[in-house]
Amino acid sequence: MPEEARAVLDKMSEDLSRDGIHSHSEIRQGAVAQMLVDVARQYEAGLIVIGTEGCEGAGPVVVGAVTEQLVRMAPCPVLAVAADWNAGPYRPIPGGPILLAMERNEATKAAVAVAGSLAETFDRTLLVIHARRPDESPNILNSGATILEEFGIQNKSAFPIRYIVEDGKPTDAISSAIELYQPSILVVGVKRTSESRGPHGTAFSLLATSRVPVLCVPPAESVIPEAVAVASEVAVR
Repeated sequence: MPEEARAVLDKMSEDLSRDGIHSHSEIRQGAVAQMLVDVARQYEAGLIVIGTEGCEGAGPVVVGAVTEQLVRMAPCPVLAVAADWNAGPYRPIPGGPILLAMERNEATKAAVAVAGSLAETFDRTLLVIHARRPDESPNILNSGATILEEFGIQNKSAFPIRYIVEDGKPTDAISSAIELYQPSILVVGVKRTSESRGPHGTAFSLLATSRVPVLCVPPAESVIPEAVAVASEVAVR
């Protein structure tokens, strides 16, 4: 198996070299999530990219087995790309907007910074979607400018901003927004820990069902928006 893996990696390296992209590959064994975190720390990675089975493959339990561990432990954002994310009618439209799923947690600030950097770097519209809970006041949340400012998003930014409010479950609201607006990438903030067991949460439900790449941003002070913007270029384009 190591020999077969090396042959595959060598072929990938050749393809990247032809495109002028420098690469380095390694083969390691061990617990997958911890191994990837260790490699990311060793090379001071600005982004980890991982593939998932997509809508026709693994469900949320299987997806969460490795990806949830990785996202919660990683020192940098994790970009999850489904195998069928660019298939048929779900193929992203060139120039699609950046979709930011707004949730109130300790990763919100970092997610806003990364999403804003992507929108500015690639000159895209930033769509901010907020799923309104039943206990939240409609009168307050109807004031888009106030809410955006609360989340640290300035209306006088270098890129267009659109604020969307939907009632209901976050996963349903975000999935509907993806189908309607066809964004090039979805940005979500992910907490380091969770109060319940097993794969769960908005981000991990979307990892199992989303047709667009999902950029999971941890609440880490080390997140560098500019580095993530450059590393996310393939997904955004």
